Amino acid sequence: MSIKRVLMVGGYTQAIEYAKLAENIHLTFIQHKNRLRPQDLQIADVVHMMELNDNPDLEEFIRCLHRIRPFDAVLSVTEFSLLTASKMAEEFGLLNTPVKAVENTRDKYKMRQQMLASNCNPVRFSAVNNFEEIVRFFQSVGGPIILKPIDGTGSKGVRLIMDMSELEEQKSRNSILFPCLVEEYIDGVEFSVETITIDGRHTLLAITEKLTTGAPHFIEMGHAVPARVSHEEKTAIFEEVQELLDAVGHTFGPAHTEVKLSSKGVHIIETQTRPGGDRIPMLVDIATGCNIYKIMVEAALGRPVDLTATRSKAAAIRYVNANIGMIECFEGIESVKAMAGIREVRMLKEVGTYITELSSSLDRVGYVVAEGDTVEEAINRAEAASRRINVVINNVENHHDVKGGI
Repeated sequence: MSIKRVLMVGGYTQAIEYAKLAENIHLTFIQHKNRLRPQDLQIADVVHMMELNDNPDLEEFIRCLHRIRPFDAVLSVTEFSLLTASKMAEEFGLLNTPVKAVENTRDKYKMRQQMLASNCNPVRFSAVNNFEEIVRFFQSVGGPIILKPIDGTGSKGVRLIMDMSELEEQKSRNSILFPCLVEEYIDGVEFSVETITIDGRHTLLAITEKLTTGAPHFIEMGHAVPARVSHEEKTAIFEEVQELLDAVGHTFGPAHTEVKLSSKGVHIIETQTRPGGDRIPMLVDIATGCNIYKIMVEAALGRPVDLTATRSKAAAIRYVNANIGMIECFEGIESVKAMAGIREVRMLKEVGTYITELSSSLDRVGYVVAEGDTVEEAINRAEAASRRINVVINNVENHHDVKGGI
């Protein structure tokens, strides 16, 4: 088998590490200098440091690399580089997620518009440009609504508005950035759905169970695979996701779709044409043996892929939280690593970082990944481990230590 040249635009260590499991590939990795980790230099064959967001030179740089030594696949696993990778792959005549599908899913209003013409379970929504339009929408649905950025990610800027007094409070704070998207609030249990699409055929890899902070920001603080759903619920969830992926024109590549299961059925929250974040691909790999990153590389190279699960285990991640203040140190990390079933422990903040109120996924302090023979065992292990990590905080006002955890 000849060596194939693969370009990964943006990403993170585990993505390129898992991608390199594909046989006979030469991996070029473009990453921002502030996000590059030392181990990335050991994993990738070639590394280029470059600004990835709003960089008019990025596409021409990729063209230059391709002219010198043509790529066989151009991929991305990060939200803000998806469109660049798809455009370049399309220009070079390579397999990747269609540009139209990326555009339809990066813009949440476009996604909702595409759903209107499909058989997807409807959610009332509107793009708004001022406060008065939000008020009119709130009055039309007669109940709670969700405010979210049209192109946001990581729960940043997402907020539940229960009544007019909360809406007036947001106005007084001048915290709403226009234009934005407003949607009716769907109560229910939230899941994410991990799929791979090849030649327009969607395959379900896993349904992920979620733990969030709830209102008002719904920040994800944990995940577990496989989700504890019935066969009928699993079927209904996957059918709704397939309708969505068809509606947005997703004919190739991975997708990570967030849904809510309520008494009124399955409702789409949003989808991204990439693998899920928050170590979800690692959870899927532990639980099923399906390596999403490897699969997407092999598929993009036109190689046959085996999507059959080879394991029947469970995995969970729980994020560590801490009170507001300056991080002095972390305690208990080494003992947590020695606990049964613990697969990964990582702190996302450094000593000396000032912890603020949790308002997006970027504010999370660290996480623990655990495996188990059952979902309950994996969750219990992850939660016990997260509670044993002590985030020692210097509280400027009260000067006392606090313990973080789930």
